[in-house]
Amino acid sequence: LNCSEFLEFVYLSRDRIRGELDYIRGNFTMEDEAFRAKGASGGSSAWAMSHMSQAASLLSAHIHIHGVLSAARQECLNEHLQLLFLMSLRRMRVLMHSQLRHLWVVFQGTAELVRQGAGKWLAEVVDLFDADL
Repeated sequence: LNCSEFLEFVYLSRDRIRGELDYIRGNFTMEDEAFRAKGASGGSSAWAMSHMSQAASLLSAHIHIHGVLSAARQECLNEHLQLLFLMSLRRMRVLMHSQLRHLWVVFQGTAELVRQGAGKWLAEVVDLFDADL
């Protein structure tokens, strides 16, 4: 790949991941609203965590694949793009740590906090990719 194809791949793959994350968040929101319309306080914590797990898997794959490709093609990234990529990685790292904290909340047995946290976390992940694109 030449540099323009590499950068196009990076942009298009991030856009695709953003689309998938938005889809996961949309499913979570729609299902949560359906539970609340039935009078329930929301879905189970396992249900909420399945949405977070899907999104976290996408983030993890993105970090690994783009990290390796960017390291292999450093000549294609000027200083500004390198800084942008590193800042994005830093924000993703914080989100991944946050996802682990939500797992800890599940083990503490506080399902309502998990559902609230999952919705907020999914919104932050989508916002991260929206801001980067």
